Amino acid sequence: MKKRVVISIILTALAILGSHNYWLHVKPINVTFDAQGKNIQNIEVQLSKYDSPEFKKFKAQKKNVKLDKKQKLSFEFKKPFAPKRLKLVLVANSAQGGGLSLSNITLRDKIHLNDLENFSANNATLKIKDNKLFIIPHRKDFSITYNKKLNVRASLKLDILVLLIIAIITYLVAFKFTSYLADFKINKNKSRIDIVFLAIFFLIMFIPMMRISNEKTSKSENRTLATYKPLFKTKGGLNFNYGKNFESWFSDRFNLRKELVSLDTNLNYKLRIGAIERHKILLNKNTHWFTNINFHRMATKTFDENELKTYLHNLLELEAYCNKNNKQLYVLFVPEKGTIYNEEIFRYRYNSEDKNTDTTRQISEYIAKNSDINVSYPFDLLYEAKKHQLIYYKNDHHMNDFGNLIYFNNFLKIYNKTNNSNIPLLTEKDFNVVKNNQRKIEGNPHKFTNGSEYIAFNTNDKKLLDTTYSHYFAKPDRKLINKTVYVFGDSYSMQFKQFFNNTFRKNYFTPTQFMTDEELHNFAKTYRKEIVNSDVIVVIYAGMACPRIIKMDFSILNEL
Repeated sequence: MKKRVVISIILTALAILGSHNYWLHVKPINVTFDAQGKNIQNIEVQLSKYDSPEFKKFKAQKKNVKLDKKQKLSFEFKKPFAPKRLKLVLVANSAQGGGLSLSNITLRDKIHLNDLENFSANNATLKIKDNKLFIIPHRKDFSITYNKKLNVRASLKLDILVLLIIAIITYLVAFKFTSYLADFKINKNKSRIDIVFLAIFFLIMFIPMMRISNEKTSKSENRTLATYKPLFKTKGGLNFNYGKNFESWFSDRFNLRKELVSLDTNLNYKLRIGAIERHKILLNKNTHWFTNINFHRMATKTFDENELKTYLHNLLELEAYCNKNNKQLYVLFVPEKGTIYNEEIFRYRYNSEDKNTDTTRQISEYIAKNSDINVSYPFDLLYEAKKHQLIYYKNDHHMNDFGNLIYFNNFLKIYNKTNNSNIPLLTEKDFNVVKNNQRKIEGNPHKFTNGSEYIAFNTNDKKLLDTTYSHYFAKPDRKLINKTVYVFGDSYSMQFKQFFNNTFRKNYFTPTQFMTDEELHNFAKTYRKEIVNSDVIVVIYAGMACPRIIKMDFSILNEL
């Protein structure tokens, strides 16, 4: 009896250690600082274990930040025992004449890095003045390193209830298992197959618990994963939905889940013909066209009269500010992919989507009818262009660069007409061209991906990537217009970044697709500096993102 207890305790201890992701949570290490810069294209903060032989396995965690804002970054460590000795590195990329200043650098809200002389730079010169660290780059790429070991450990949070549940269940199972082994030894007639089966059964039970995913989103399912919600709330009180919350969290994060999801998707893909819908992504297997079902439904759901009035009211507030301050406003809409390629995408689908409704057309016509805002929705132009060459990626919901070029040239025509100017339209000869079967990433145009919908569908059939696209990269020798342009909108606005940079002297870009409702409401106040410093303001939205402008309050511009 004593041996059984000892063995059960040992097995329980091993199970507790193996399941630490359930009951032992690592609080993130916060890094805060003030950053200001000129011509800094991007800056990346890295927090890693200090370089020494015993720490070779640890990889640096990286975060991208924006300038002219107080930064607060949270670095989360997946292992339960977070490193104690850390190294802080900032890697930046600057244009000619760029510079950067840092101050008030703090870790864990209590460790202040005031000893600025302990920073060193690679490809840059450092100067200290007024408790600020000034960095003057020698080359385009440079980095700053804090050379002292940062003795800071992420704090741990213990979930006692989960620990007790795991300990009790594991102990009971282990005790039952050892009892079975004892009975097997006593009873010679027991089959060896029974014990082998039992051992395999308990092993399989523990496989899902061996590794818990810490990812926030699932690209393979195109959704946000459930987060862990403890039994005891932060502000006090009990979480009475703890059981359901825990089940959702475990179901989204158990070991080998990705492999099971991928297996399920690929089986459906192999066995079905025609249109296949998985993870809110529709694939037309006959034509190899993908689309995001949610995006298409949003782009074909019409607004009611109150929504249209609110939308127009917000844009009229922005127009009033522009007129008062001698600025030009252009509102440009991009067709949603499914409205342009409806036949190619939805052919062979039993329940075909409605071809007659188009949110973007509705709202653009309403604005044009009820105001004098420069509004453009070149659906017919793009629909005609698609007869000669693809204007959208088949494996992603964005326009490719050929479509972007047609769209941008349409904007230039409107700009020329408004300003009585004659800016030459762009042609493919104004760019360096790279060809491949992938999609260009708007945030980093020199990188490519297989496409958002292709990745989210989660199949590995490369035959679906059957189309070659031409990607345009701006040449530096084009004469620029002496105007500053502020562009905001969804990810489509970033698609046109290189075209604006190849035409106007200076451009600001603000993507809004990931902003919360509160951030959208305070949009004009947050980005007032960029708006004030611009001669031209351009709003670019695809049909699926149109409702986001309803949540924006531009009246603050006229009040400040």
